[in-house]
Amino acid sequence: MLWFAKGQPVNFPLLTTSAPNQAGFLNFPSTIQLVPADDLSYNAINGFRLNGGFFGDADRRFGLDVTGFYTQRKTNEQFFTVSPQGPGVVNVGLPLLARPFIDTTTGSRSLVVANLGLGVGSAHISTSTQTWGIEAAAVWNLYRSEPTDKFWCSLNFTAGYKFMELQEDMLIESLTTLNAVRAIPIFRPGPFGVGVLVGFRVIPVPFPVGGTFTGAPASVQVTDRFTATNRFNGATFGLQHEMRYGMFSLTTIAKIGLGNMHQVLEIQGSTAFANPATGLAGSSYGGLFANSTNIGSFNNDEFAVIPELTMNLGINLTRRLSMFVGYNLLYVNKVARPGAQINPVVDASTVPLSPTYGATGQVPGTRLLFVQDDFWLQGANFGFTFKY
Repeated sequence: MLWFAKGQPVNFPLLTTSAPNQAGFLNFPSTIQLVPADDLSYNAINGFRLNGGFFGDADRRFGLDVTGFYTQRKTNEQFFTVSPQGPGVVNVGLPLLARPFIDTTTGSRSLVVANLGLGVGSAHISTSTQTWGIEAAAVWNLYRSEPTDKFWCSLNFTAGYKFMELQEDMLIESLTTLNAVRAIPIFRPGPFGVGVLVGFRVIPVPFPVGGTFTGAPASVQVTDRFTATNRFNGATFGLQHEMRYGMFSLTTIAKIGLGNMHQVLEIQGSTAFANPATGLAGSSYGGLFANSTNIGSFNNDEFAVIPELTMNLGINLTRRLSMFVGYNLLYVNKVARPGAQINPVVDASTVPLSPTYGATGQVPGTRLLFVQDDFWLQGANFGFTFKY
């Protein structure tokens, strides 16, 4: 199979750049959205399907059909960096990286990842998707032409059990290497009591991380990870129609699944730092969008409907072996997708890198869980059929 999936929803800009004095705030004149509020595409996805079945009676009226499919885990990854400055270094890259959000108290704000004053750094936005399923169904032949008919057709009704799993995740990760320092002049008494500048003492500018402080050349990493697993268990009903004319055949399969969609949402967030100069390191609970309001593992159940359509055009190579090419569409009306669970409205007092971390009097953030979305897979099928 060569399929295409509905892109990962992003309902709020995840990364911006701007002039250094505008800190990547949204709606500022120089701000550019590097990862805007738009679906992240996975492009083509490879996979395979296996199908087997038989009729159990001499008249070929009643039988069993078993089918399963599997797709590769497909990712969409984006990397952005702010390069170092210095003598002999030409920087033609981004002047600033920032992760915008909406503070529950002050409105539009951002978490600066890197700029020329704070330090160099990078941001990594990644999302992945994978789907697989299996079903077993009883088959009843409703109609079949005479074997001698030149234009032959058959219609089967199927009913059985269907399982499908959609697993997706979204990772938003930033890394900052601090270089902000303060130079304090050193003077010594000179002739006639006049101080003489003999050098400078370089002191790292204190940088708050989760209630403590670090400084250059420490590295600070902020991680948000959202993982959603959707498992469908239910009944499936369908019709299989086949037409044959000479060595050619057209097979159409229409099915619908009805049942329970069990959803598991796992949210992780952390902020960590390490200073090679002092040997000190530490970590704090929470990132930016993954914070104390939503970190954890959560479960939900929804009634879901999964219609599916397959059309294959085949050509007989021998009396038993044929090859086919066709189209397949699978649609799911309710799934929890990681990108839809990101709440851009954040209480800054829960963000370890915020100057107001741990402050009281902030407007608390709200939990946003199990926002429902739809999902589809569609694309081409290529394969062989062996009949006995």
